[in-house]
Formats: sequence, structure tokens, C-alpha cells
Amino acid sequence: MAEYREYQIAIRETLTGEDTTQAQLEALYPQIVEKAGTLSLKRGDVARVYITTNNGTDHIGRDYKVCRMGFVPAEGEEGAEMSFLNCEIRVRGNSTGGGPKFPYSIKLPYNESLFGMDAGKRWNLLANLHDKSLMRGYIGFTLAGELGAPYTSQTKLVEVYLNNSYLGNYELVEAISDASGRVDVDTDDHECILEIDVNRDDGSHYLTTSLGLRFKVDRPEKVSGEMADWLEKFLLEAETAVAEGRAAEYFDFASFVNVYLTLEYTKNLDSNSFSTRYFIKDNKIYAGPVWDFDLSSGNVSDRVDEEGYRIYLNIQGRGDNSYDSTRGLWNREGWFKALFEYEEFSEMVTARYNEMRPLFENVYADNELGQSLIGRLQEQYGASFRRNYEETDWDIMERYSPYHMEPGLDYDGHVQFLTDWFRNRLAWLDTVYKR
Repeated sequence: MAEYREYQIAIRETLTGEDTTQAQLEALYPQIVEKAGTLSLKRGDVARVYITTNNGTDHIGRDYKVCRMGFVPAEGEEGAEMSFLNCEIRVRGNSTGGGPKFPYSIKLPYNESLFGMDAGKRWNLLANLHDKSLMRGYIGFTLAGELGAPYTSQTKLVEVYLNNSYLGNYELVEAISDASGRVDVDTDDHECILEIDVNRDDGSHYLTTSLGLRFKVDRPEKVSGEMADWLEKFLLEAETAVAEGRAAEYFDFASFVNVYLTLEYTKNLDSNSFSTRYFIKDNKIYAGPVWDFDLSSGNVSDRVDEEGYRIYLNIQGRGDNSYDSTRGLWNREGWFKALFEYEEFSEMVTARYNEMRPLFENVYADNELGQSLIGRLQEQYGASFRRNYEETDWDIMERYSPYHMEPGLDYDGHVQFLTDWFRNRLAWLDTVYKR
């Protein structure tokens, strides 16, 4: 970046020189564009995202702010650099949005593919501040995608620069939307995306079903009175069908199986409370897309005075009181609980678990599928993960949220914790599902 600033100064001096001719200025312009591209958007050992706000200030709030953005592949990685004017950016997230390393929602000026992912206009940059390993989100999305969970967001680990300042390692993720290249629902034809939300209210349309599930309508953003009436009637019919043994008429079992196994193996704390989505298409309910894995895989605080946390951790007489979060079935609430009353659904879960068990094992161990996912991530991004703490103000020993596990491990300790957690989690699930 220092080289770029020096080049800017030299150009400025040339442009203000008394002897500069119009022909020289016209010849200089393409040189400036080419040079700026090579200096300002440099490649590194991982892909980079450059954000430049129009007024040059680093403050970005909850309202969208206009910016320029550049997306640069890693050294040796295929793909061209991409730059966009008139992008928009804002801080996103609930508990994650309150931390010092902000996650962002971004909007490109038009649909575009980034780093080979499906084209779209809306994207997210997840900070993973509460996950000291910086890997849980990537692992969760990868598992869901490999299992075939519907419309799983594609993701790319990147390093982010804001006005030439290094912000650290982020996860660039496709936003959950009904736009082209995203969840294929026609919101003009009684199709929608629903999200479990037990107690928040952001002004969206909310409803509570006969089984007591509280949903927010993610898409469409504006729900007409006719749509609200139809949706309430449809969900009542669906839950009535479950009670009458006709669940398969309304629920897509395969999608529920794949999403269940993703959430159960990672033991996602928020499942069936927040960030658990379903979509309605062709008068049928599908599970997914999945989202939000920072409080999963054992990254849960034993200080929070809530029953769910005690059950998750098996502490204070809850669960088997083992003080071991790898034990216990977790994702058996709401519609998942209702579907497990069906022998057909239970058998599908067991069969799918055994079919995909090598995938689960490959998260932490080398096997017939190749090097472990954690091993691959460390090999490709390990240096970036460490820079995230060594070259920023983000402290791996700092507690940025009361909800995540107690700090105290160095980075290698967090990698080992995650590896051991998945190994022990699979061993426990084997006692339930392995055949």
C-alpha cells in the first residue's frame, strides 16, 4: 500500500506540472488505470476483498453506505480480478454485529459471480469473531453442501481490507435470498422462505403455528394480507397432516434428513431457535438453507444462565450430566421432533448417516475421501488464520461475547479442541445411528 501512495503522489505532481500537455495527460490516463490496478489490488496467499468507502472513513453503520469493492483471487488461483463501483455495505448480524470485528452485508450494483460462486447481487462477509478457530462456518456449509441440503450457500475464505487497512480473515458467503441463483421460490405464487425466531422482532411478518413454532417470513419482504391468510391456513393444514400420519404430503423428508444430520453432527446451538430456515415451494415444505455455525461444535459458554445452554453442555444435572458437549441428541425440536415420530423418517436418517459417515469422519481425520477438512483448511488458510490475530487488534484471548466458550487457548489449541470435539461427537452418534 505504501508503494501505491507513493505512485499517487508522483502522478499528482505530474498532473499539476506547468509543462504537462493535453496529449501527455491523455496518454497518462490508461497508464494510471493499469498501474493502480496492479498496486491497489495486490494478490496474497489467500483471496482478498478490498473495500473503499466514498468518503474514505472506516465507519460503517447499520444503514447501507456506498463504496467501491475489489475481489482478487489468491496467487496462483484461477480467475480474474473484479472491481465494482456503486456497491453498498452495512453492518449485519445480531450478537455478532455488536462485536469490534464487524460482519457486513454487501450489495453489488448487479448480479455477478464472485470467485466462481453462483452469480448474485447480495453477499455477506462473516467475521467469525466468536469462533476462534475461524473454521466452524466453512465446515458447516461444506457438510450441508456435500449432504445435498437445499440451496446451501457457497462460501469462500478471504482477507478483507477497508480503506487499505487490514481487517483480518473473513468468510464471503452467498446471502439467503429468493433472487436468481439463490433459493428458487416464486413469491408471487404463494412460495416463501421462513425462519425460526423465538423472540426477536425486526418489523418483518411473524406468525406462530399450531405446534407453537414462531416464524419470521424472510421472503417476500412484504407480506400481503392475502399471503398472510394463505400461509396461516397452509401451515395449519401441514401440521394437521403430521398429526394424522400424512406428513409426507406436506414435508419433503429428504431435505429434512440432510439438514438434520448437518445440524446434529455440528450440534448447532441455535437450531430451532434462530437461523433455522425452511422454504415452501409447490405446496411442500423443505428444510434449509442452513446458516450460522459460530455457536456450534462445542463453542458454547457454561456461564449463560439459560436452560438450553445447560442441556447442550450436559451440566448441572442436565442431559447425562457428563460435562461433555459431544454427547446427546440436540436437533429434535419443532418439525424435526414431529417427523421423528414416523418410522420412515427415522429409517431414512439412519440410512443416510451410515451412507455419509465417511464424510463426517473426514472433517477431522484422513480417510478414503482424502485429507481431513480441518487439515486442508490449515494447509491453505493456516497462515491467514494466524494473521487474523497477529496483525489486527482481535485478541484470541479476549471474550467478545458471553455466549461462546471460555477463552484461554492459543490458536493451535483451538484447532486441537475442534478436531477432538468432532472425533468424540461422531463416536457418540455412532452409538445411536451406526449400523
